[in-house]
Amino acid sequence: MQPITIISLFKNELVGLKKQGIEQLSIDGLIDYLSQLEVTRENLSSITPAELEHYKAQLAMWVDSQKSQSQISAEGFKSVILAGQNALRSSLLINGGAAIALLAYIGKLKIEASNQISALALPLLIFVIGVLVAAINSGLTYLSQWFYFGGAIWKRKVGFVINIINILLGIASYGLFAIGIFFAYKFFAH
Repeated sequence: MQPITIISLFKNELVGLKKQGIEQLSIDGLIDYLSQLEVTRENLSSITPAELEHYKAQLAMWVDSQKSQSQISAEGFKSVILAGQNALRSSLLINGGAAIALLAYIGKLKIEASNQISALALPLLIFVIGVLVAAINSGLTYLSQWFYFGGAIWKRKVGFVINIINILLGIASYGLFAIGIFFAYKFFAH
């Protein structure tokens, strides 16, 4: 078998992977495979049909392994995105719901005890800021994903930094909710 034949075989396997929807391969796995290919190429003059079939079987196992790793990575990524979306929705829901509930109560106080309304301004502000932080977090999520899939290494680094900022903003939004609850409790306790 000529070296061109092995290269063609390798290229055909990669084209087959791409047709199956696999867009990424492990670089370490590919390097290991190419190292094995170099050793095989040195022994090409004495390769038997049985050895060729063995080589094809190894190649098929490697392709299946890469396919499995790619699918696991894709599913893991989907689950992380879904969990993040649920956390964002929860953050918007709890802060927004608390702000709406306070507004409704303020509307009732306007009729019955308008002098107490100013005491609810701080918890209302905190809940509204929590909604704003969650909304910013949502927009930055899109931006981080855009950078992650930009291709260049610097874009992935920027995407990673934005992702860390997103996590901190999500925690801050929940923290704002807790602070808002504390101040609302202080109002209702007195």
